[in-house]
Amino acid sequence: MSIAVGLVGIDGIVLATDSRVIEESEACKTHHDYAKKLRELYNSVGIMQVGGNRGYSRWLIELYQEILNDIPEEEKQKISGISSVARHFSRVVKNDYSFYAKGVPPSFQNTSGYVIEFVLAGYTSEGEPKLVSLSSAPKEPRFAPCIMNPYYITGITTVGEYLIGKEKKRLYEGLKMDVLKQIAVRIVLETAKHDDRVGGKIQMASITKEDGYIELNSKEIEGIVKTQNNHELP
Repeated sequence: MSIAVGLVGIDGIVLATDSRVIEESEACKTHHDYAKKLRELYNSVGIMQVGGNRGYSRWLIELYQEILNDIPEEEKQKISGISSVARHFSRVVKNDYSFYAKGVPPSFQNTSGYVIEFVLAGYTSEGEPKLVSLSSAPKEPRFAPCIMNPYYITGITTVGEYLIGKEKKRLYEGLKMDVLKQIAVRIVLETAKHDDRVGGKIQMASITKEDGYIELNSKEIEGIVKTQNNHELP
C-alpha cells in the first residue's frame, strides 16, 4: 500500500508520496523502501501510483510512454494539458486492464491487493491546475478521470484526512506552495508513524505554469522535514 498526496495552491501544485512497498507471502511479510512512485508522465503532467500490483501499474505507465513515442508529432501536439493527457492515458490503461482483469478472479479484483490507482496532476491548456484520479475500483467506470481539486489523499488516508481537515478552509482559500510542501510532508510523516505500510524516503514534486514539473531533491525534502520538528505550520 502507500499514500499519495496532491495539493493545489495559488502558485502551483505539490505532490508527495512515500517509498515503501510491502511484499507478503504465506510464510512472511517484508518490505523495501526504494520504490519509485512519483514521476513525470508527459509534458509536465506528474503521476503517482498507489495500490496493489505495483509492477503492473508501473508497466502501464511505461506502456503509455512507449505509445506516445510512436505517435506522429502532429498528433502528439494535440495531447497538451492535464485534461487531454488524462483522457488519453485513461483509454490506454482501460484497454490493457480489460485483458489483465481476465486473469484475475472477479472476487479479487476489488481487493486492496489488486486495485490500482493513478493520481495525475498538471495544468490544463487554459492554465488551470487540476488533480485527477483514475482507479480500477468499480465505484466509477474503471479508470474514468475524476477531478479532485483542491486536494486529494489516497492510499492510507485516515491520518491524512484528519490533518487536512484542519487546513481545509485555508486550502479552499488558496495557499502558496511553500506551505503546501510542509502540509504534504506532515501528512506522509504522521501516516508513517501510525501505519507501517507507509515509510521510506519521501518523494515530492512541484508543478507550475512557468517551470512545469520539477522533482525536489533529497536535500530540499530533508529541509522541509526538519521544519516539522516544531509541529507548527505557517
